[in-house]
Amino acid sequence: GGLVLVDVTNPAYDSQAIESTAGVDIHRAVLGSHRAQWAVGYKSVFSKKLTYGSDAAQTVDICGDKAAREALCDLVRCHGWNPRVRGGLEHAKDLEPGRRVAYIQQMYGTS
Repeated sequence: GGLVLVDVTNPAYDSQAIESTAGVDIHRAVLGSHRAQWAVGYKSVFSKKLTYGSDAAQTVDICGDKAAREALCDLVRCHGWNPRVRGGLEHAKDLEPGRRVAYIQQMYGTS
């Protein structure tokens, strides 16, 4: 048992995004819940698919604390999708699509 929180947000990033803090770390600091187990997922799932569903199976990358990952895997399966566990919360930054866009812009410019 216990409190499980899931970060599904994609924060806006600037050119320093590669070195910045993961969204889940910001949420943890603001909420201050040290007893909670955290998971990260649904970062690359469009909100309309969550609202209206999707006929096609989708793989959802997740990471987080063990108990929270297990709960999130169950939720992903309830959507009829496939969870892919990427490890602990240290991988949270890797699951944020905006960070990849910022990295590409930093490397190759915005034109």
